Amino acid sequence: MKTTIFKTGFLICFIFLSSESFCQSTNPVVKPEMENRLIGIWGMDQVFGPVIKGEVTIDTRDSIWIAGISGYKIHVNHISNSINFALPDNLGEFRGTMDNSSKKIFGHWIQPAGAAQYIFKRTSPVELSMIEKNIWRGLVYSFR
Repeated sequence: MKTTIFKTGFLICFIFLSSESFCQSTNPVVKPEMENRLIGIWGMDQVFGPVIKGEVTIDTRDSIWIAGISGYKIHVNHISNSINFALPDNLGEFRGTMDNSSKKIFGHWIQPAGAAQYIFKRTSPVELSMIEKNIWRGLVYSFR
């Protein structure tokens, strides 16, 4: 019984919407208040967690050092053993130090403040190991 009522209601609703759509398409009347209406399929995506995480690589083979993380390629600033880079749009930054004796880079990934109120910048330790001459790789773990 419930299935029959549901099917009947669905059919009536479909016929009503179809006839309204048909009437509008054969006799288009544009009301002034409808001219500025946004038409189309709209959506929104709100990300509350960290956007940047995963593998980070620092390549020092050329005179311009390059860092790669989450599809970004960023120029690395380096003075003596100090290394840092920042992603555009305040998506995160890295600050570290190169240890020549262990052939590692020790540093911190600084993720930006979250979308919710009272969530501040957070840091997570990052250790990059030399995977081949002048190339270091490590993992960035982000907080949620």
